Amino acid sequence: MRREYYSSSITDFLQAQTDTILGELTRAYPFNLDTTQKSAWLEQITILKRVLINRTGRIYFEYAIPRMSKRIDVVLIIGSVIFVLEFKVMQVVRTTSEKRKLRQLPTQRNYRIPCSRIIGYSEIQHIDTIRGLC
Repeated sequence: MRREYYSSSITDFLQAQTDTILGELTRAYPFNLDTTQKSAWLEQITILKRVLINRTGRIYFEYAIPRMSKRIDVVLIIGSVIFVLEFKVMQVVRTTSEKRKLRQLPTQRNYRIPCSRIIGYSEIQHIDTIRGLC
């Protein structure tokens, strides 16, 4: 069983049509897809296609945390760095809950997690590079 709804190399992600990526996410989603979730994924795909240009690595959408019933919106692995990204529609986020979720990620040898970020949609328009994510 896959832990993520969508994964690929960043190169393949950048070349894939947005509708293709959205289709994979939708097929893996076990619930009725509402417009809020669909819009969130479309916004995330758009932003990530913009900031990941000229990057190599792996991307995972809706990654399941082992032994928890929680998912991470996006995990990026670029080199030996793992970026854990949570996109939030709300202006005020439940940061304590979100930080707890990020702390419970399993760590693997050869990887480090220097970037765990909760991104509010109000700040998304200002993110143009991977540096803007962390």
